[in-house]
Amino acid sequence: MPKIEVPLKVFNKLGMKVISYGGRNREYSFDRFLSKYKNLFDSETPYIDINAKRPGMLKIIEEVLCCNPSEVIFIDDINRVAETCKSIGSGFIGVPASMNHNYQLIEMQSTGVKHMVKYFSDIDEDHIFSIDKMLTRGTLWS
Repeated sequence: MPKIEVPLKVFNKLGMKVISYGGRNREYSFDRFLSKYKNLFDSETPYIDINAKRPGMLKIIEEVLCCNPSEVIFIDDINRVAETCKSIGSGFIGVPASMNHNYQLIEMQSTGVKHMVKYFSDIDEDHIFSIDKMLTRGTLWS
């Protein structure tokens, strides 16, 4: 995971609570790939396994993060997450997979995703501030 530390440090500098989520157990996903960065993730809930129990994004927002959807930015490579963010009014940064057989980029464009990057490491303060302004104004998904 090259340069993953840079955006994680940006999130921390901005006072953001950082949680990873995925469809595998913590040992397979978080501990295996992200453990050396664990100090940059939320100390109470650094990872949520969404395969064993599908909590849904609203439940994660309300029960784990204890905030409103407009105070959250999800980062994902799947358009289905973008569609959910759009429906609940959350922020979203797309990192669509670029394999030839993958249509996530086209689908994200169709959904109206305004912030996409080629690599997670491309996410910077400008993305976060832009999304925050758009969420505040209610223009992120319009």
